[in-house]
Amino acid sequence: NNAGSFTANDSINAGSGNINIPNASSVIFSSTSLNNIGGNIDIDTPGTFTANANSKITAGGDGKALNINASGITLNGTPGGQLVNTGTGTITLASTGVANNITLEDNSINIANGTLSLSSQGEINGTNNATAEVISDGNITLQANGIGHTGEIEIEGDASEDSDSELTITNTGAKNVNIEELANLFNQFTITQQNTASNITIDAADAGDTIAITGGTPVTININTIDGADEGVSYSIAGTGININSLNTGTATASLTSGGDITQSGVMTVG
Repeated sequence: NNAGSFTANDSINAGSGNINIPNASSVIFSSTSLNNIGGNIDIDTPGTFTANANSKITAGGDGKALNINASGITLNGTPGGQLVNTGTGTITLASTGVANNITLEDNSINIANGTLSLSSQGEINGTNNATAEVISDGNITLQANGIGHTGEIEIEGDASEDSDSELTITNTGAKNVNIEELANLFNQFTITQQNTASNITIDAADAGDTIAITGGTPVTININTIDGADEGVSYSIAGTGININSLNTGTATASLTSGGDITQSGVMTVG
Protein backbone atom coordinates (compact mmCIF):
# COMPACT_ATOMS: atom_id res chain seq x y z
CA ASN A 1 0.00 0.00 0.00
CA ASN A 2 1.83 3.09 -1.22
CA ALA A 3 -0.91 5.71 -0.85
CA GLY A 4 -3.37 6.40 1.92
CA SER A 5 -3.76 4.44 5.11
CA PHE A 6 -3.44 0.67 5.47
CA THR A 7 -5.98 -1.01 7.74
CA ALA A 8 -6.00 -4.76 8.42
CA ASN A 9 -9.53 -5.87 9.37
CA ASP A 10 -8.96 -9.57 8.77
CA SER A 11 -6.22 -12.12 9.30
CA ILE A 12 -3.01 -11.88 7.29
CA ASN A 13 -0.89 -15.00 7.00
CA ALA A 14 2.24 -15.04 4.86
CA GLY A 15 3.28 -18.56 5.85
CA SER A 16 7.02 -18.75 5.25
CA GLY A 17 6.96 -15.66 3.02
CA ASN A 18 7.46 -12.00 3.83
CA ILE A 19 5.19 -9.03 4.43
CA ASN A 20 6.26 -5.55 3.31
CA ILE A 21 4.12 -2.44 3.86
CA PRO A 22 6.50 0.17 2.48
CA ASN A 23 4.84 3.58 2.46
CA ALA A 24 1.28 3.80 3.76
CA SER A 25 0.32 7.15 5.27
CA SER A 26 -0.64 5.29 8.46
CA VAL A 27 -1.02 1.65 9.52
CA ILE A 28 -3.74 0.24 11.78
CA PHE A 29 -4.23 -3.36 12.86
CA SER A 30 -7.85 -3.79 13.89
CA SER A 31 -8.93 -5.28 17.20
CA THR A 32 -11.66 -7.19 15.37
CA SER A 33 -9.26 -9.75 13.98
CA LEU A 34 -6.26 -11.85 14.93
CA ASN A 35 -3.54 -10.94 12.46
CA ASN A 36 -0.99 -13.73 12.12
CA ILE A 37 1.99 -13.03 9.92
CA GLY A 38 4.93 -15.35 9.22
CA GLY A 39 8.36 -14.76 7.70
CA ASN A 40 10.00 -11.33 7.80
CA ILE A 41 7.85 -8.30 8.52
CA ASP A 42 8.79 -4.75 7.48
CA ILE A 43 6.29 -1.96 8.11
CA ASP A 44 7.43 1.56 7.20
CA THR A 45 5.10 4.56 7.33
CA PRO A 46 5.64 8.33 7.61
CA GLY A 47 2.48 8.37 9.72
CA THR A 48 1.48 6.54 12.88
CA PHE A 49 1.38 2.81 13.56
CA THR A 50 -1.39 1.51 15.83
CA ALA A 51 -2.17 -2.06 16.86
CA ASN A 52 -5.53 -2.16 18.60
CA ALA A 53 -6.15 -4.47 21.54
CA ASN A 54 -6.43 -8.19 20.67
CA SER A 55 -4.73 -7.89 17.29
CA LYS A 56 -1.53 -9.86 16.88
CA ILE A 57 1.49 -9.78 14.54
CA THR A 58 3.70 -12.87 14.60
CA ALA A 59 7.00 -13.07 12.71
CA GLY A 60 8.64 -16.26 11.49
CA GLY A 61 11.03 -17.09 14.35
CA ASP A 62 14.69 -18.08 13.88
CA GLY A 63 16.51 -15.71 11.55
CA LYS A 64 13.40 -13.61 10.87
CA ALA A 65 12.84 -9.94 11.73
CA LEU A 66 9.81 -7.87 12.69
CA ASN A 67 10.56 -4.21 11.95
CA ILE A 68 8.26 -1.22 12.37
CA ASN A 69 9.27 2.36 11.51
CA ALA A 70 6.68 5.10 12.07
CA SER A 71 6.04 8.57 13.43
CA GLY A 72 4.60 7.28 16.69
CA ILE A 73 3.94 3.64 17.60
CA THR A 74 1.05 2.57 19.84
CA LEU A 75 0.59 -1.02 20.99
CA ASN A 76 -2.60 -1.75 22.95
CA GLY A 77 -1.76 -5.28 24.04
CA THR A 78 -3.00 -8.81 23.39
CA PRO A 79 -2.92 -11.82 25.75
CA GLY A 80 0.24 -13.76 24.89
CA GLY A 81 1.79 -10.74 23.21
CA GLN A 82 0.78 -8.37 20.42
CA LEU A 83 4.10 -8.38 18.58
CA VAL A 84 5.55 -11.88 18.72
CA ASN A 85 8.74 -13.53 17.52
CA THR A 86 10.20 -16.87 18.57
CA GLY A 87 13.64 -18.49 18.63
CA THR A 88 16.37 -16.05 17.61
CA GLY A 89 13.98 -13.81 15.67
CA THR A 90 14.30 -10.09 16.37
CA ILE A 91 11.87 -7.21 16.92
CA THR A 92 12.90 -3.61 16.12
CA LEU A 93 10.68 -0.55 16.60
CA ALA A 94 11.74 2.97 15.63
CA SER A 95 9.63 6.10 16.17
CA THR A 96 10.65 9.40 14.55
CA GLY A 97 9.75 12.94 15.58
CA VAL A 98 10.43 14.40 19.03
CA ALA A 99 6.70 14.76 19.73
CA ASN A 100 6.00 11.11 18.86
CA ASN A 101 6.34 8.27 21.34
CA ILE A 102 6.35 4.50 21.59
CA THR A 103 3.45 3.59 23.89
CA LEU A 104 3.15 0.08 25.32
CA GLU A 105 0.21 -1.53 27.10
CA ASP A 106 0.29 -4.84 29.01
CA ASN A 107 1.37 -7.82 26.87
CA SER A 108 2.58 -5.67 23.99
CA ILE A 109 5.71 -7.63 23.08
CA ASN A 110 6.62 -11.29 23.49
CA ILE A 111 10.03 -12.25 22.14
CA ALA A 112 12.14 -15.33 22.83
CA ASN A 113 15.96 -15.26 22.57
CA GLY A 114 16.29 -12.67 19.82
CA THR A 115 17.24 -9.03 20.38
CA LEU A 116 14.51 -6.48 21.09
CA SER A 117 15.38 -2.90 20.08
CA LEU A 118 13.13 0.10 20.74
CA SER A 119 14.20 3.62 19.79
CA SER A 120 12.20 6.83 19.87
CA GLN A 121 13.06 10.47 19.28
CA GLY A 122 10.29 11.10 21.81
CA GLU A 123 9.55 8.89 24.82
CA ILE A 124 8.99 5.17 25.43
CA ASN A 125 6.26 4.56 28.02
CA GLY A 126 4.51 1.65 29.71
CA THR A 127 1.65 1.22 32.17
CA ASN A 128 3.24 0.98 35.66
CA ASN A 129 0.73 -1.59 36.94
CA ALA A 130 2.91 -4.63 37.82
CA THR A 131 2.02 -6.43 34.58
CA ALA A 132 4.73 -6.78 31.95
CA GLU A 133 4.51 -4.82 28.74
CA VAL A 134 7.53 -6.79 27.49
CA ILE A 135 8.21 -10.52 27.91
CA SER A 136 11.68 -11.48 26.73
CA ASP A 137 14.46 -14.01 27.18
CA GLY A 138 17.04 -12.10 25.13
CA ASN A 139 18.96 -8.84 25.06
CA ILE A 140 16.99 -5.58 25.12
CA THR A 141 18.10 -2.15 23.85
CA LEU A 142 16.08 0.99 24.64
CA GLN A 143 16.86 4.52 23.44
CA ALA A 144 14.67 7.62 23.94
CA ASN A 145 14.27 10.94 25.70
CA GLY A 146 12.50 9.41 28.68
CA ILE A 147 12.07 5.64 29.09
CA GLY A 148 9.14 4.99 31.38
CA HIS A 149 8.92 8.75 31.97
CA THR A 150 5.13 8.94 32.38
CA GLY A 151 4.48 5.19 32.79
CA GLU A 152 7.05 2.74 34.13
CA ILE A 153 8.11 0.01 31.72
CA GLU A 154 7.83 -3.49 33.19
CA ILE A 155 9.87 -6.35 31.75
CA GLU A 156 9.49 -10.01 32.55
CA GLY A 157 12.08 -12.71 31.89
CA ASP A 158 12.15 -16.45 32.45
CA ALA A 159 12.74 -16.19 36.23
CA SER A 160 16.07 -18.00 35.88
CA GLU A 161 18.85 -16.94 38.26
CA ASP A 162 21.45 -17.84 35.62
CA SER A 163 19.96 -15.63 32.92
CA ASP A 164 22.69 -13.97 30.87
CA SER A 165 20.83 -11.25 28.98
CA GLU A 166 21.78 -7.57 28.85
CA LEU A 167 19.68 -4.43 29.18
CA THR A 168 21.20 -1.49 27.30
CA ILE A 169 19.60 1.92 27.70
CA THR A 170 20.47 5.32 26.28
CA ASN A 171 18.55 8.25 27.71
CA THR A 172 18.97 11.08 25.21
CA GLY A 173 17.37 14.00 27.06
CA ALA A 174 16.19 15.51 30.34
CA LYS A 175 13.20 13.21 30.87
CA ASN A 176 13.44 10.34 33.34
CA VAL A 177 13.91 6.58 33.17
CA ASN A 178 11.75 4.16 35.20
CA ILE A 179 12.09 0.43 34.49
CA GLU A 180 11.13 -2.59 36.58
CA GLU A 181 12.38 -6.13 35.98
CA LEU A 182 9.51 -8.32 37.21
CA ALA A 183 11.37 -11.65 36.88
CA ASN A 184 15.07 -12.41 36.50
CA LEU A 185 16.37 -11.72 33.01
CA PHE A 186 19.47 -9.52 33.08
CA ASN A 187 22.97 -10.12 34.36
CA GLN A 188 24.33 -6.91 32.81
CA PHE A 189 23.02 -3.33 32.77
CA THR A 190 24.65 -0.85 30.37
CA ILE A 191 23.48 2.75 30.81
CA THR A 192 24.34 5.89 28.85
CA GLN A 193 22.97 9.19 30.17
CA GLN A 194 23.19 12.11 27.74
CA ASN A 195 21.57 14.84 29.86
CA THR A 196 22.63 15.66 33.42
CA ALA A 197 19.09 16.65 34.48
CA SER A 198 17.45 13.25 34.08
CA ASN A 199 16.92 10.69 36.84
CA ILE A 200 17.29 6.95 36.17
CA THR A 201 15.70 4.21 38.27
CA ILE A 202 15.87 0.50 37.47
CA ASP A 203 14.30 -1.92 39.95
CA ALA A 204 15.82 -5.35 39.36
CA ALA A 205 13.85 -8.52 40.10
CA ASP A 206 15.52 -9.45 43.38
CA ALA A 207 14.35 -7.54 46.44
CA GLY A 208 16.77 -4.73 47.21
CA ASP A 209 18.46 -4.73 43.81
CA THR A 210 18.20 -1.18 42.51
CA ILE A 211 20.03 1.17 40.21
CA ALA A 212 19.23 4.78 41.14
CA ILE A 213 20.93 7.72 39.42
CA THR A 214 19.96 11.22 40.50
CA GLY A 215 20.56 13.95 37.97
CA GLY A 216 22.71 16.95 38.77
CA THR A 217 26.25 18.25 38.46
CA PRO A 218 27.60 15.85 39.46
CA VAL A 219 25.11 13.01 39.18
CA THR A 220 24.79 10.79 42.25
CA ILE A 221 24.61 7.01 41.94
CA ASN A 222 23.23 4.39 44.32
CA ILE A 223 23.66 0.93 42.84
CA ASN A 224 23.04 -2.43 44.51
CA THR A 225 22.79 -5.56 42.33
CA ILE A 226 23.85 -8.41 44.65
CA ASP A 227 20.71 -9.83 46.29
CA GLY A 228 20.21 -12.45 43.58
CA ALA A 229 22.82 -13.50 41.04
CA ASP A 230 25.35 -10.65 40.94
CA GLU A 231 24.73 -8.31 38.02
CA GLY A 232 27.30 -6.11 36.30
CA VAL A 233 26.78 -2.41 35.62
CA SER A 234 28.38 -0.12 33.06
CA TYR A 235 27.44 3.56 33.33
CA SER A 236 28.60 6.59 31.36
CA ILE A 237 27.80 10.30 31.29
CA ALA A 238 29.75 12.86 29.29
CA GLY A 239 28.47 16.14 30.70
CA THR A 240 29.51 16.02 34.35
CA GLY A 241 31.19 14.06 37.11
CA ILE A 242 29.88 11.20 39.27
CA ASN A 243 29.38 11.07 43.01
CA ILE A 244 29.32 7.46 44.26
CA ASN A 245 27.01 7.34 47.27
CA SER A 246 26.85 3.51 47.15
CA LEU A 247 28.01 0.94 44.63
CA ASN A 248 27.82 -2.81 45.22
CA THR A 249 27.81 -5.32 42.38
CA GLY A 250 29.26 -8.17 44.44
CA THR A 251 31.45 -10.40 42.28
CA ALA A 252 30.24 -8.75 39.07
CA THR A 253 32.12 -5.91 37.43
CA ALA A 254 31.27 -2.20 37.43
CA SER A 255 32.48 0.41 34.95
CA LEU A 256 31.97 4.18 35.35
CA THR A 257 32.86 6.78 32.71
CA SER A 258 32.28 10.51 33.12
CA GLY A 259 33.15 13.90 31.73
CA GLY A 260 34.32 15.08 35.15
CA ASP A 261 35.64 13.84 38.45
CA ILE A 262 34.47 10.57 40.00
CA THR A 263 34.24 10.90 43.78
CA GLN A 264 33.31 8.38 46.46
CA SER A 265 31.17 9.42 49.44
CA GLY A 266 29.91 5.93 50.39
CA VAL A 267 30.74 2.22 50.35
CA MET A 268 31.89 0.63 47.06
CA THR A 269 32.18 -3.16 46.42
CA VAL A 270 32.76 -4.53 42.93
CA GLY A 271 34.13 -7.72 41.39
